[in-house]
Amino acid sequence: MRLFTVFFGEAYHVPVFAYSFDGAALLFEQWFALNRKGEVPSFTVTKVKFTRARREDPHLSDALSRGVCGIGTHDPEKGWEIEQY
Repeated sequence: MRLFTVFFGEAYHVPVFAYSFDGAALLFEQWFALNRKGEVPSFTVTKVKFTRARREDPHLSDALSRGVCGIGTHDPEKGWEIEQY
């Protein structure tokens, strides 16, 4: 399991938990189609560097260990919620 960030539009980004770049892209497309109800825009998928992210976010290891693929929402006090698509 890895954390990816999908960038689209001028300044939008979505955290995605997936096993691969292709999996992250597919989850983003499904999420966009269901929540934005429009044509999926062009986007870029990048992998988040785990060592840096883990230092900045103590909840990340827990979220990754769940093995759940989906769109992430982060609460600094509660940790990550992952919505499956």
